[in-house]
Amino acid sequence: KEIAQIEQGCPFGIYVHGDSFFVCDAKENVVKVYDLANLGLKGEIRSPFFNDIHSIVKEGEDLVVTSTGLDAVLKINPETYVVNPVFAFHKVEGIRELAIDKEIFNKRTDFSLKHIPTEDQAAHLNYAATLPDGRLGISLFHQGEIIAINKGKGYTYETMIRGLTRSHSFFTYNFQFFVADSGVSAVKVYNSNSFELQKTLQLKGWVQDIKKLTMKIGGKSIPVMSVADADNAELFFYNLDDMSLIKTIKLHTRYRISSCEIID
Repeated sequence: KEIAQIEQGCPFGIYVHGDSFFVCDAKENVVKVYDLANLGLKGEIRSPFFNDIHSIVKEGEDLVVTSTGLDAVLKINPETYVVNPVFAFHKVEGIRELAIDKEIFNKRTDFSLKHIPTEDQAAHLNYAATLPDGRLGISLFHQGEIIAINKGKGYTYETMIRGLTRSHSFFTYNFQFFVADSGVSAVKVYNSNSFELQKTLQLKGWVQDIKKLTMKIGGKSIPVMSVADADNAELFFYNLDDMSLIKTIKLHTRYRISSCEIID
């Protein structure tokens, strides 16, 4: 049931917090905040460190945002809208060698006004979220890797998964680690301890986003995985307990789906 429709430049990551709906606008480099009840615009969050912003998720009391064009991770206070930089990557020797860079935040540059081509970025990191062990997981698009940031050790990192093709979002459920392997139109499922590949869910188009959500079916709350097929304007919902397909939503072909949320 459609209650409202809004249009904006290029919406990528979305997150519901309280009565607010946060949307990353990658074209305008602004996080727009809408009222959840009617999708009326409540406010806008801007930062000189926003460049091609992709994902937005909750971490503790903050929202974590990936400033993909800047290869940076930022935090937003969802109540005050204050933006704080965390770290960024830069190239060391070629595009596959990365190092943590904080000096970029000391430059008097408004990166939100710049266009940084994808091929010029160190990693094109497009998703970041807290892992069960407390570390920050990050999807590296160029490298085809999922890494874990050791925040208590000077922001060093280790690689958990290699061999992906333009990976995007991920989540953990029931000792399994789910990854959107967008370049091969698949969701890959790994053991969350050994990170060995267990199964592959093959789809048709570009898997832009996967999320762990909860749906109410027959009076019961069911853990589900949503899969956004951007190429074919389709949303798929799978039961995470047995990976059975629950529902498919087909939208108009002029749409390119980036993400979804279930709103009670």
